[in-house]
Amino acid sequence: MISVIGVGGPAGAGKDSLCAALTESGCLEFYSGGYVRERAKKDGFIPADPTREAYVPYWQEVAKKEGEDWLAQEAFRLHEELGSTVLFNGVRIPADAAFIGERGGLSLYMHADTNMLFQRIADRARLGDPRTREEYDDFHTAEMDGSNSINMGGVAERSDHFLLPVQAAEGQDIISAYRPLAQYILSDLAL
Repeated sequence: MISVIGVGGPAGAGKDSLCAALTESGCLEFYSGGYVRERAKKDGFIPADPTREAYVPYWQEVAKKEGEDWLAQEAFRLHEELGSTVLFNGVRIPADAAFIGERGGLSLYMHADTNMLFQRIADRARLGDPRTREEYDDFHTAEMDGSNSINMGGVAERSDHFLLPVQAAEGQDIISAYRPLAQYILSDLAL
């Protein structure tokens, strides 16, 4: 059994859909964004703005004390505590991807065409997401080169495998479309 499977990739690449299919197969999901928000709240850090960028100062403070790979460390701690394969949803820092690889985990990178990424982001319309193509292009550049709080280019360089997003067939829900990829990951890649 593999200890930790990390899933990274730019916003809109399909990480949540793949992770939902993998959790159906018995993996325990560790959602990094949710974990950071909950831990920040317990520590009394509650930003007025609930976007990812608002939590960067908190993440930086923890990283000073515990290392930039503190989220990957937590994923491995969960594996040791619970004995299940832990699915680290949202690898956004190169140090986390490197830590996963160094400890024998599997680091996956979801890659997609920028037109598809923009359309998926526009369709989901989450708070803080870019609304225009120009905003998206600036956002994507910063996401990839590390000039904002994350560095997907660095995560990609440290990942074991690149995956392309899955398209659902007419009338098919997206999670069922990802099930064959999830089975492939667990049966062939995570050996």
